[in-house]
Amino acid sequence: MNQKINSLYKELYNIKAQNRQEEMKLESVIQSEFNILFSQDKELQKALEDVQASSNYGIDESGTVYQWIRFKANIDYNFHFLNNYLQENYYSEYLSRDECIKHLIGPIDQEIVINDSGDVFCERSCIINKEDYSSISDRNAQIESWMQEKGYYPGVFQQDRDGNISIVNTNK
Repeated sequence: MNQKINSLYKELYNIKAQNRQEEMKLESVIQSEFNILFSQDKELQKALEDVQASSNYGIDESGTVYQWIRFKANIDYNFHFLNNYLQENYYSEYLSRDECIKHLIGPIDQEIVINDSGDVFCERSCIINKEDYSSISDRNAQIESWMQEKGYYPGVFQQDRDGNISIVNTNK
């Protein structure tokens, strides 16, 4: 390429880089203003408390377990900035098409999962076979024992053949 074209490309690159820096600064200021608005929204703050106490669980396409509640965000909110706020402060996100907030718990393979056959898995390994226990209370005691032995206390979930999950209280 000739020198003039190279010079013009460099000038174009510098302008784009400068504009991107200014854009990022302005986005940061806008995010700060939205954060104040979000933190003062009593309905949003109540929903964020409620989602963490919710008994509605799911697994998303990436294998992450989450809790969720129905919530319709203020129509004036910019959902990009709302999701930045939720992710940075609550490990949550707003799904506008579903009108819900989901609170991310963690990857399913890091949790204890009881499959529909009754086998118990953690980190993709079977830790208790269905044949190794005679009752649900026996199974739960074995799960508790395994957690104490490992010093690892993940969530415990029951998963049906359709992939639906529910939390299991192993202390009953």
